[in-house]
Amino acid sequence: MCQVYRATGLRPVPEDERTERHAEEADMEQWWVPFESVVDAVLDGRVRDATMCAAVLAEAARRARG
Repeated sequence: MCQVYRATGLRPVPEDERTERHAEEADMEQWWVPFESVVDAVLDGRVRDATMCAAVLAEAARRARG
C-alpha cells in the first residue's frame, strides 16, 4: 500500500502573510490505495510529481529484485 495526500483549498499567499502558518494540513484528505495502482499512475502519467515518481519507481524496482 502507498499513502497519497491531496491538498484542498489551496490559494496564493500574499507576500505579507508568507511567514505565518495556518494549519496547512487541516484540509488534507488521506486514504490508502494499493501500491500497484500508484505505480500504474506514475507509468501512465497521472502522477507527475518528480519526487513521488522517483520514490515510487525506486520502491517498485526494489520489490522486483526481491
